[in-house]
Amino acid sequence: MKSNKPTDFIYADAREQYAAWNVDTEKAIAQTLATPLSLHCWQGDDVTGFENASGISDGGIMATGNYPYKAQTPNQLRSDIQKALSLIGGSHRVNLHAIYAEIGSKKVDRCDLAPEHFSTWVSWAKELGVALDFNPSYFSHPHAASGFTLSHRDAAIRRYWIDHGIACRKIAESFGKKLKSPCITNFWIPDGYKDLPSDRIGPRERLIESLDAIFAEPINKRYNRDAVECKLFGIGSESYVTGSHEFYMGYSLARGIIPTLDAGHFHPTETIADKISSIMLYSHELLLHVSRGIRWDSDHIVITTDDLIATAREIVQSERLGEIHISLDYFDASINRIAAWVIGMRSMQKALLMAHLEPSALLNGAENSGDHTTRLALFEERNSRPFAAIWNEFCSRANVPTGNDWLADVHQYEATVLSKRSTVLVAKDTALNDLMFISHVLGRNEMYVQAGGGNTSVKCADGTSMLIKASGTPLGEMSETQGWVKVDLAKVTSLFNQPHIMKLSAAKREQKVLAVLGESIIEPLNARPSVETPLHALLGTVIMHSHPVIANALTCHPDGKNILASLELNPKNPALWVPYTDPGSSLAYSLFDALALHTHNYGVSPTAIFLQNHGFFCVGETSTECVELHLLWMNTLESHLRTHAHSADIQEADLAALRKSIKQAARALKKPTPRIRVSCDPTLASALGSDLINVFKGSLTPDHVVYMGPHAIFIPSGCHPRALEEACIVYTNKNNQFPRVFVLEKQAIAFAGDSEKKLDATEALAVSAVRTALASGNTYRHMPKRDIDFILNWEAEHYRAKQC
Repeated sequence: MKSNKPTDFIYADAREQYAAWNVDTEKAIAQTLATPLSLHCWQGDDVTGFENASGISDGGIMATGNYPYKAQTPNQLRSDIQKALSLIGGSHRVNLHAIYAEIGSKKVDRCDLAPEHFSTWVSWAKELGVALDFNPSYFSHPHAASGFTLSHRDAAIRRYWIDHGIACRKIAESFGKKLKSPCITNFWIPDGYKDLPSDRIGPRERLIESLDAIFAEPINKRYNRDAVECKLFGIGSESYVTGSHEFYMGYSLARGIIPTLDAGHFHPTETIADKISSIMLYSHELLLHVSRGIRWDSDHIVITTDDLIATAREIVQSERLGEIHISLDYFDASINRIAAWVIGMRSMQKALLMAHLEPSALLNGAENSGDHTTRLALFEERNSRPFAAIWNEFCSRANVPTGNDWLADVHQYEATVLSKRSTVLVAKDTALNDLMFISHVLGRNEMYVQAGGGNTSVKCADGTSMLIKASGTPLGEMSETQGWVKVDLAKVTSLFNQPHIMKLSAAKREQKVLAVLGESIIEPLNARPSVETPLHALLGTVIMHSHPVIANALTCHPDGKNILASLELNPKNPALWVPYTDPGSSLAYSLFDALALHTHNYGVSPTAIFLQNHGFFCVGETSTECVELHLLWMNTLESHLRTHAHSADIQEADLAALRKSIKQAARALKKPTPRIRVSCDPTLASALGSDLINVFKGSLTPDHVVYMGPHAIFIPSGCHPRALEEACIVYTNKNNQFPRVFVLEKQAIAFAGDSEKKLDATEALAVSAVRTALASGNTYRHMPKRDIDFILNWEAEHYRAKQC
C-alpha cells in the first residue's frame, strides 16, 4: 500500500467503511481492473470505415453531430484509440467492423475480405497489448439497399452475404490465433420492413438457412466465438425485424451460439439487466453491447445511469464474469470522439466497481430471511458509502487521471493533433496550412471565440508578406480559398512611420488606416484584412488572437493585472498586460510603444499579451508552438479562476406578450419586423435567478458591443407592453440601433435580429458574457460609455457586424 499522502488516508477510511459490510475494496479494485471491455472503433470515425476514399456512411448507419476532427485514415483512428486507452485503466480489447479493412487502392468485395486486409490492425494490437473483436458489416452497401441481406428473397444476394459472413469468421479466427485471445464475432443484420409485412415467417426461415450456412464453415472455437444480435426495430424496419429477440434467443440456444443483448434494442421500459440472469441459466456465454438509449436505440454515450449500474450488478452477481463479454456500442459525433470513448469506458468501469462493492452477503441474508425492510434500507444506504475514494484509488493504481483530469489530456491532443485534420492540407503555401490550423483550433471552440470574433495571422516564408483573417469571417469557416487575406508587410508597417496619423480625429485616422490596409492587399483583392492587421504586423511569426471566456474573466476583472502577475508562467518573459485601448490603429500604436518597453526590459518580445476588456494574444514561431502555448495559458487560468454554479428561481414568462411588444416597438420605429428568439440555453437560464444577470447592464468587450449592443433592455415583472415599446424607442434613438437583448425579470432572455445568423451571434455572445462573469466570481468591469460609443460609431465594426 502507498502511504503518507492525504489520498491514502481518505482511501483507508473508505476501505474501513466498506469492511464494516464485509466488502473487500482491494478485491473489488483488482476484479474491476481485470475485467476487459471491448472498445468499439466506430465511435472514432462515425461508422464510416475505409472501404473507399469517401467513406460509406450513407445507406444504413447514421451518426448525428458535426463535431470536427474525426479520424480520416486507419492510422489516425488507431492513434485516437491509443490515446483513449491511455486514459482508461486496465487491459482492454478493440472491436472492429469489416468496413475498417485496409485495402488500399484496390477494389475488394466484402465477400472477398481476408486476414491480410487487417494485418496492420493485428500488428498494432500486438504491440499495444490488446485483443481484437470483430463484426461483419451488413449495411451501407448496394446489396443492402433493399433493407434485406441474409433474409433477402434473392438467393444470389443471400449468397453474397453468406460469403461475407464466412470470410469474417476466418478473419476473426486469425485474430484469435495471432493475438492469443479468442475473438468475439458478432452478427447483426438490419433486415426488416418499414411497413406491415404479409409474410413474417418466410424471411426468418431464409435467415436460419443463411446463418446455418455461415456457421457450418469449420472455425476453431479456441480462436473465434460467434454471437448473434437481436433488435426490436430500426430506421426503415419499424414494423418488422427479421432478427427479433425471440428469433435469436431460440437460434442461439438451439445452435450453441452466444446471444447478444444491446442495451438500446428493447422497449423503453425494458432493461437488459433483468434479462441477464434468465439467459445465463441456458447459455454458456453472453455478449453485451452497452449503450444508452434515450429514445430507444439512440446510441448515446454511456454514463453511470441506474440502468448501467443495474446491468453491472447482474453481471457481477452471476459470478460468471469470464463468460459475459462486455462491449460498448454507441456513436456520437456531437462531442470530441476520444472524450466519448473515455467517458463511456470509465462509466462502465465505475458501474462494475460499484457492483463489486455491493454488500451482497448482507443483502442476500436479509432477503433469504424474509427481512425485506433491511434489504431496502441497505439498498438505499449503499448510495451513501464513499465510492469516490475507491474510484480514485482505482484510477491511481491503473496509472490514469482521477476525476475529470483526463480532459486536459484530451484538449491538448485535440489542439496539437486532431485540429490539424480540420482541413485537407493541399495548399502549396505552408503558411496557409498553418493559418487554417490555428484558425480552426480557435474558431471551432466557443470557449475561445464567438461569432466572427478573434483573428489569426502567419508570416510567410518570403519575409515580406503575411496571411491574416479577413474581417468578419468566422475563424472556424476559413478554408484554402476563402476567409483570409495576403498583405504586404512593408506597406502595413509604414503606418508606424507616420506618427501624425494618431493626431487625426478618430474618423479620419481610421479612414487613413483603412486606405493603407487596402493598398497592402496582395490577394484576394475582394477581401478586407482584419482591423487588427497593423497589430499583427508588429508581432512574431504565428499569432492567435482569441476572446476566451476564461481569459476575459481575467481581462475584465478589476484586479486582473495583479492576478496575472501572480500566475506568471515565465518570469524571464512575462505576459504583457495592455490597458484598454480602442481596437484597430489606436491599439496598434499603443502596443508599438509597449512592445518596445517590454523588449528593452526583458530582451525578447512577449509571447502572451492580455488586452484589458478585450482578449488574449498568443505568439509562437510555429503553429504547433502557438497552439500549445495558448492551451497552457487556458489550463493555467482554468485552475486559478473557478466557476461556481448559481441556482435560478425562474417564473413562468408571458412570452407571447413579450414578442408582441417587441414587434410593436419595431413598427413604431418604422424598423423591419425582427425575428425573435427566446433562449433555452441553460447558462442563460441560470443567470436569470442570480446576480449574474447584471452582466447585461453593460458590455464587457468590443465583441459584446458589436453583436449584442451596448446593453440589454431590462423588463420588470408585470411591465406594461407600452412601457416596453417606449424603452425600445429610447434605446434606438440613443444608440442608433434596435435593441438586441431583452431580459424579462426572472423569466426569460430574448434576442431580436433580422436573421437567424444574427440571432445565433447575439446568443453566443450573451452566453459568453455570463460564462465570463461566472468564471470571474461575478467580479467584473464593464466598458466605459466612451469606449462603447467608439465601437458603436466605428465603420470597421459596422462592416464586421454586417458580415454576420
